[in-house]
Order: sequence, then C-alpha cells, then structure tokens
Amino acid sequence: MDKERKKRLRTYRLILTESLMFLTVVLMVIVLLFVAMGYKFGLDGSFNQTGLLQIDSMPTGATVTIDGDEMFARTNMSKMLSEDKHTVKLTKDGYESWENTVKIKAGILYRLDYPRLFKQNRESEIVKEFESRLGFLSASTNRTSLLYANTDDTVWNLASIRGDDVATSEINVAPYFRLNDSEEVVKIEGEIDRMEWNNDGDKVLVEWKNGDIHDFILINVRNPDASLNLTETFGMEFTDVKMANDSAERLLVLENGNLRKISVPSKEISSVLVSGVEEFGNLEMSVVYVTIPNEAGEKTIGLYREGEKNVVILTTISGSDVAKATVSEYLGEKYIGLSINDVLYVYSGDYPMMDKSLSEMKEVAKQDLTEIPDELYAHDKGRFIVAKKDKKIVVFNAELGEMSGVAIESSRMNWMDPFLIANVTDGKLVERDFDGANRRVLADASSGYDSVISANNKWLYYVAEHGTKLKRERL
Repeated sequence: MDKERKKRLRTYRLILTESLMFLTVVLMVIVLLFVAMGYKFGLDGSFNQTGLLQIDSMPTGATVTIDGDEMFARTNMSKMLSEDKHTVKLTKDGYESWENTVKIKAGILYRLDYPRLFKQNRESEIVKEFESRLGFLSASTNRTSLLYANTDDTVWNLASIRGDDVATSEINVAPYFRLNDSEEVVKIEGEIDRMEWNNDGDKVLVEWKNGDIHDFILINVRNPDASLNLTETFGMEFTDVKMANDSAERLLVLENGNLRKISVPSKEISSVLVSGVEEFGNLEMSVVYVTIPNEAGEKTIGLYREGEKNVVILTTISGSDVAKATVSEYLGEKYIGLSINDVLYVYSGDYPMMDKSLSEMKEVAKQDLTEIPDELYAHDKGRFIVAKKDKKIVVFNAELGEMSGVAIESSRMNWMDPFLIANVTDGKLVERDFDGANRRVLADASSGYDSVISANNKWLYYVAEHGTKLKRERL
C-alpha cells in the first residue's frame, strides 16, 4: 500500500472517530436535557416525562414512603414521579404520622411544603389564669402576638409569643370606644363582631356594635395613642372597612354605597372612588366590587385600580343574584374569585383593560358550593381563595390550581398556621390541613377563641377550662 493511500485512510479514520465523538456528545446532551426535563425510560421500554415532587416537613428528617416504598432520603427531599396519583406518608419517631395523595403532572413541580408532624405525648403548661371567662382571644396574622381581655374590660392585654418567654403589656382602649362614662364603672357593652389583624401584626381592626352605635376602630397595639375610631373621626357611618396595605396605614371603606380610601397617618378620606357598591374585595388598591341593582335590575361586577382613570366593567348579573368578590396574587399570577349564588369561580391572568372583558382572563376553577357563602377572601398571601358557609369551606389552591372541600365540626374556625384549619368541638381542639386531610385532635380546649402555632413553630397556644386558662404545648 502506497504512502498516499495510508495517509488518506488515517484521515478518514480520524474524521470518522471525531464525528462519532461529536455525535456521542450531542446525544448525551440531548439525553441529559430530557432527563433534566423529567423524561425517563420505563421498564416496558416507554419514554415518558415525569413530574418533580418536593417534600418538606416540620420538623425535618421525616421518613418518606411513596406508594408503599420507603425512600432512602429524608425530608426535606425531592423525587421524580410518574404522571399519576401517588400516596405520600411521612413518619418520624415520637411524632404522629402524616399522609395524603398527590396528583403529579408531567413536567410540573409539585411542592408539598406544608406537612406538619405533631409530637406525641405533649405536655401542656399554663401561660395565664383568669378569674372569669375570657371575652375574647385573637391571634395576629403573623403569629407573633395574642390580644385578649375579659368581657366588658376597657384594658386589653397583648402577649408577645415570638420566643419561649411570653411578655405581656396592657392597652387602654377606653378612649376609642364611645362609652357611657357617667357611671363609676366604665365598661364596653354591646358586641365585637369582628377583629382583623394587619399583616405586620401591629394593628387590629375592630367592628363594634352597641345599640345604634356601629363603629370601626383601628387599635394600634404597639402605639396605642395612635389608635383611631374611624367612625367618630370621619363622622361617617361605614358598612365595611378593609386594609389596603400590610401596615394598615391605608384603608378602603364603604359608606352609603360609596367606596373611599383613608390615609390613617394624615386622617384624610378621599372623594368617592366608586359609587353604588354593595360588596368588595381588594388586594392593596386593586378592588373587585359588586354594585347594588340598577334601574334595569342588573348588578355590575367591576374592577377599580388606583391610578386608572376609569373602572373596568367585568360582567353583569341579575339583580337578584347574591355575589361576593375577592382578588389576589400568587407567584406573580393575578386571580379574581367570584361567588355568584352558590357557585365559586376563579379566574387568572392579567387584569382586563376593557369593559365586560372578564372573558379575557382564564377560568381556572369552578365549584358548586351547594349554599351561598357568607365569606369569600384570599388567604396566605394569595395562595388560597376561601369560600365559607357555616361549617362548609371550599379552598382554591393557586399552587395547584385545584379546589378542595372541607367540612368542619363547628362554624367558628381560624387558621392555626398558613395551612392548618383549627376549630373546637365537644371540648376538643381539632386541626386539619387546608384540604381537609390529616384531621387530628390536639388538646382539651374551650370554644370561641383562636388557637395558634407561634411563628417560630415551637409552641401551640390555646384557651382551655371554660375560658379561664391560656395554655401552650411544645411542638
């Protein structure tokens, strides 16, 4: 064989070798890309895309069993799973187990970030004893404070539950209630219909009724001198008040069907933003509202946003329809929740810019409620939209785009943490996940009071023994 032929053969072999190496690298990159996207080969030779399940727990270090198979890794952990329903069980020595079924979708991350395992054989300790039954105990939204008082008391107590030690202080609320001080003993008569905390945990909005008096009072628990009786300050009869930012320095109020805003620091109230309003829900200064019936016998559902020149008419409904509205945002996605009679609708997408354009948003969920809800609101910074009627709750989970129905034992409930629903029945404190799963009886407790897990996740606080003792248990 001549030298030229040998040289050509070496060149061909080199080109072939480098081409095969290049194709191998390209193939490996493609395979790795598909693996990263969740694709894998099945035992039957199929090539399917999986979903990713991320499992966290409180406390961490729980054993994970999926469809009966125990995983090597402990929480917090992740696992690629086929598109299907899977049963997840979490166990840890000395703790009650947790179990639920999750529906995995191909190419989608499912965050199971809320499971809480409760310690077995917990011991309770008394935080505070009272001479008579407490009138109320309310937990702040950020789970750092408790506000409580005996019935009729004009001095309320604030307990800080940020750490292991509970620090208490007193707040004189008498100056902010229109009381009859001609008697020797001044007391708060009537009823407190509502207590709502701002997200910063330093203000409480109180709705108080006493005969012909119907007042909305903003109590500043950190600086009581900055508290404000809104009804008395502005000389207007409000039918609803909602906070328009985390600090509650801006409020939205409904007065004689007129929607207005209030600046608390400057004690200023705006001109009418929208008139003829019957119901409204808001996310800061984005407001979805329902009007009273017009002459044609129709109600309008509209959208008001601060800075926009005109409101947007989303849709119209019959004047006989009962409607409630709320608005929220989760992970950058905007949501509008509407209950019209006994049906709950949830829409997502950019807010419409033109009239009668609710159809521009995507209807992501619809649920028959069987009854007209009394409440419709956004919870946990927009993750949930909640409709409640007596003992029935429907929760839309924006994380998954799914609805779940929950039946509780008593009509009074509160959120023990962002994901757990608590209520008291037959003297027992009962909690369950937001979707109704993992019902657990925690303690002997008194009804009519909030129970809460402190923000540091170390303590469970509740009222017991006919409202005469504030107790806690280490979790």
